[in-house]
Amino acid sequence: NGELQEQVYMNISEGYSEFLRKLESGVSVGSKQKPSESKHIAAARRSTKAINEMKNPTCLIKKALYGLRQSGLQWYVKLTESLKDVGLEPTKQDPCFFVKRQEDKILLVTIYVDDLLLASNHPKWLTQTKAHLSKAFEIKDIGPVKSCLGIEFEQDIAKRQVFMSQRKYIDVMLRRFGMIDCKPAMTPIETKCNLKRLEVADQHDMNRDYVQQQLGPSHSFGPF
Repeated sequence: NGELQEQVYMNISEGYSEFLRKLESGVSVGSKQKPSESKHIAAARRSTKAINEMKNPTCLIKKALYGLRQSGLQWYVKLTESLKDVGLEPTKQDPCFFVKRQEDKILLVTIYVDDLLLASNHPKWLTQTKAHLSKAFEIKDIGPVKSCLGIEFEQDIAKRQVFMSQRKYIDVMLRRFGMIDCKPAMTPIETKCNLKRLEVADQHDMNRDYVQQQLGPSHSFGPF
């Protein structure tokens, strides 16, 4: 989470008191290990005492939590600072696409929220970048990309080839709109199709959201 530049307060969440009780009793919370350190337990007890003493308890937010308007920007700022530390710079065309070049070596990093794709012709740069990010953030390296944003990836390292497709995504959309048995065609519509205005429109078919759901995915279909 990024650092907030403004003072932001929030009401105590419903599960926070239960969270503190678990910490006080030494129970494991979330993915973290059991809070055996006395400082964590002491901090939980101080928070519980402070909440009980307040008439209308509130929290001063120190991190840009999900849901705040500033969260996306502050996360990008923090991540960008970390990427720049290893020589990566955002492109002018796309601020979420970072590049590092040195002679014949190149490192590419693309960001989608908190997911990163890294590519380089210099393995050492990849290792160094992932090591640097792991010190700044809690990350998980899932290895070579297989799927991202509905796109499937197949890599042939020996032949230096990357294949992309949307086979699964298209299959899901066809099943969703009852078109799984339709026949493929080179054109998106019949070449001699005559459109006629309906005298009585089907309210379901004319529903704005329903039409947008069908038209939206079709724009991303194409040969890869």
